[in-house]
Amino acid sequence: MRSLFLFPLILSFALTCLAAEPEDYKKPDLDFENPETLIDPIEGIKNKHFVRRAILSSMAKNTSRFEFERPYINHLMGFSAVFQRTLFSKYVTGVQALSVGYITEGGHGFEGGFEFASVSNIFAGYRHIFRPETFSLWPFLGAGLGTEVTGLRFADGPPQAPQYNGLRQMAFGTLGFLVPLVDIGIKAEARFNFYGTDRLVLSTGVGVIFFL
Repeated sequence: MRSLFLFPLILSFALTCLAAEPEDYKKPDLDFENPETLIDPIEGIKNKHFVRRAILSSMAKNTSRFEFERPYINHLMGFSAVFQRTLFSKYVTGVQALSVGYITEGGHGFEGGFEFASVSNIFAGYRHIFRPETFSLWPFLGAGLGTEVTGLRFADGPPQAPQYNGLRQMAFGTLGFLVPLVDIGIKAEARFNFYGTDRLVLSTGVGVIFFL
């Protein structure tokens, strides 16, 4: 009789415990920059959010930036504007440029190449690529020397162009910016070729740099 009397009380107490609402679970704050807040690896692999963040962080770290200290191939295509004082003339034609070089870990590049335009030339130069730590748009500056190649032209230009008898050697300056991808950079560039005070050639365009 006593057991029959206690059974309903035990059953009621058990149902009350089962029906009790569990405490609210609060996800831990994950701070990947502070080692003191990192969770245990065993617990971490059970947390889908932690695993996804770790994979994405690793992918971004290993693919968003590429290393220098290797050779490269540099290409530019665009337009070339010529301002000629000797037998005055000004005109615009297309331009294709290709060069090869080597860049150091500090971003110092040394290259030589050929520019195929209405005023074609061969050149050797230097460029420095700045690499901001928190910005994926890398500016660059450069300078160099070259000489005109008279036997090869992208276009003939006006009649005054072939009659040019001024300085054939040139100095140039270049500037632009580079968007780094994986082992390749997409760039926009402007280049100023100075043939003394006799002629100025401004070449602008877009291109790519292949890091080998």
